[in-house]
Amino acid sequence: LWYMTSIYVDENEGFLKNGSQPILLVESKGHALHAFVNQELQGSASGNGTHSPYKFKKPISLKAGKNEIALLSMTVGLQNAGSFYEWVGAGLTNVEISGFKNGPVNLSNSTWTYKIGLQGEQLGIYKEDGVAKVNWIATSNPPKKQPLIWYKAVIDPPLGDEPVGLDMLHMGKGQIW
Repeated sequence: LWYMTSIYVDENEGFLKNGSQPILLVESKGHALHAFVNQELQGSASGNGTHSPYKFKKPISLKAGKNEIALLSMTVGLQNAGSFYEWVGAGLTNVEISGFKNGPVNLSNSTWTYKIGLQGEQLGIYKEDGVAKVNWIATSNPPKKQPLIWYKAVIDPPLGDEPVGLDMLHMGKGQIW
């Protein structure tokens, strides 16, 4: 689930003049988070298999004027709730930025907009008829430090009707359609 809001930074804010950076604190019940400010990845955080709550706390870059905050909160199938998964809960519980001259700004009660899923899911680019909806770029050197990337591969399956396995060891977390 995407959580999106904005914050206005006065041009006389101290951190704009002295080169320091404000700190973004996001507290969540889990499972994982990617944080973006003005469409730039600021970092990621996650819980673990036995304890899904976590805190994301990192310096961020803000500019004078309007700044867009986008947080992608994800549940990723951690084995921490068993048959009571629906009672554990997940998602953000507190969002705050410290480092302002008038003290921390709590964004938890700000106006947030929400978006479910990723654009590639909505376009159906994982389907045979949806793959042409985007401009794919061929590369042997994929981008680094990009948490959200769609890869397309066309594979000629071997003859026969035996199952085919894919080695996903180096992909980390992800899905295949």
